[in-house]
Amino acid sequence: DWTLHKSFLPDEGLFRDHYNPQSKQFVHRPHVGIGRPLLDDGAYIQAYRHTGEKRYLDIAVRTAERLLKDEMPPGNWLKYQPCRRQIGSIHPRHAYWWGRPMLQLWETTGDADCLFAFQRSTDWYARAVRTDGGMFRDTRLDFSTSSFGHSTSASACAMMMFMDDYRENNAGHRIPLIKRTLDYCLNMQFTDTQDPNLKGCILEKIMPPDGTDRCPFHIRDVGTIFFVQALSQWLSAEAEQHLAAGITP
Repeated sequence: DWTLHKSFLPDEGLFRDHYNPQSKQFVHRPHVGIGRPLLDDGAYIQAYRHTGEKRYLDIAVRTAERLLKDEMPPGNWLKYQPCRRQIGSIHPRHAYWWGRPMLQLWETTGDADCLFAFQRSTDWYARAVRTDGGMFRDTRLDFSTSSFGHSTSASACAMMMFMDDYRENNAGHRIPLIKRTLDYCLNMQFTDTQDPNLKGCILEKIMPPDGTDRCPFHIRDVGTIFFVQALSQWLSAEAEQHLAAGITP
């Protein structure tokens, strides 16, 4: 309700998303614009499902309309940060934030445009995933990448998108991608460590060399957070059909 009344711009289908709690004001940053179409995790769709209050669904639909209007490239949104529009670099979790909730909207409203948007985002991941299941923070419009700056969290996001598509649309061609991203994520887990604090952690990325012998491993909470979500989905009853399909981690 706070974001509904304070942050949402209904005429634009955007949310102002930089708030200073000390001044109690939203901070305008010219290079960001007035806001972003934050459909993340389908929060308002979930609010509608739990309460039945249509005002929540209306916000989700209005946000999705803005996303469909601004979609570029197919299945993604280069226009908005944290993508870097000036060099054509797409954030690797962007299609997950805004493409995955489109499936929830289709399930709730029956709007096929939302289903097709979800599938385009899933297709984007299918092209962005590397041959070993990894992904990179710096993925360009033509799907070229830098050599360093991996993103295990993105591989986990891609895995969830592939599982969703297989579950909802019987998309059998996603099975090899599920297996590939699952294997990659599992390989990024620290299981035999000298530092006990690292055991179980997921390596998010490898930093580029800087001329020193400093360890290039970069740990971020997002690596482990999205790994846990992807594996939870895998192990849930919702994923039983994937296990039955013979995909064994």
